Amino acid sequence: MPPGTLSDCDRADFDQPPKLISGALPAYLVGRRLSGLEGSATLKFTVLSDGRIDDIQAESPESRSFRDHSVIALRTWKLEPALKDNAPVTTSCKMRFIYQVR
Repeated sequence: MPPGTLSDCDRADFDQPPKLISGALPAYLVGRRLSGLEGSATLKFTVLSDGRIDDIQAESPESRSFRDHSVIALRTWKLEPALKDNAPVTTSCKMRFIYQVR
């Protein structure tokens, strides 16, 4: 996953959003890809004030496999925490992972 700012977080919590330093994209199982199965999984999670991810919840998985692989990927992420008045704060975020055959 390329580094960058997480855009779908609770803006009331911070002045500067959390930033992704590194992390993996979810695995797209070969069998599902070859069969043309597409879908997505939306996860809600908390970015703690030390940058760790906690309380991962599936909001709308279209399949258990997409959900599980999205959670596994999210757990690999390294983040800079959100900041409010230059101090690290905890915030809630959401991320949609899209599985698409190209």
